[in-house]
Amino acid sequence: MVMKLTLQTTYLGEICQNVFYYDVSGVDPSTADLLVVFATDVIPDIQNIVSSAVSFVNLDAINLDDPTDFSNVAIVGTPGARPTDPSPPFLAWGYTYNRTSRVVRSGAKRFVGIAEGDMDEGIAVTGILAALDALGAQLSTSLVGPIGGVYEPIIYGDVTPTRLVPIAVPVSSVTYTRITSQNSRKFS
Repeated sequence: MVMKLTLQTTYLGEICQNVFYYDVSGVDPSTADLLVVFATDVIPDIQNIVSSAVSFVNLDAINLDDPTDFSNVAIVGTPGARPTDPSPPFLAWGYTYNRTSRVVRSGAKRFVGIAEGDMDEGIAVTGILAALDALGAQLSTSLVGPIGGVYEPIIYGDVTPTRLVPIAVPVSSVTYTRITSQNSRKFS
């Protein structure tokens, strides 16, 4: 069973989304269980790397194998924990989801809201590195929900014209790579 979780934030007037996929097992897993453990275990580590100008807005989860299992929780007003000296919205902390198989390419996540004081000439400063590494470790760890569901991070490939069935590959690790850009967030 596969679940898709979407984290929605806002930053300097931009709506930003990160999508996560989990292979599900354990006792009585549900999207509600996943949202609770994600909010408790993952969001604090994301908050620790983003500016307080980032506002966490919403968590949405759907079970891709059960159309009756979906949940949503508003987390409006939850800010990032870093100082409010915001960088442009197209700059982001870049992470790589390292694959365990050549069947799919490695995945990626970008988190906007880099505080200017956390970088120097486009490089993360020493004071933020431990938090960046902690988030990578958290993103690569299986989550265990309060009801007993186990949620293992995966790289998910949906159906395409050349791939007739979806594909799910376990993640070997998630690593912070560099400050990167999100071109879709550049102003025209």
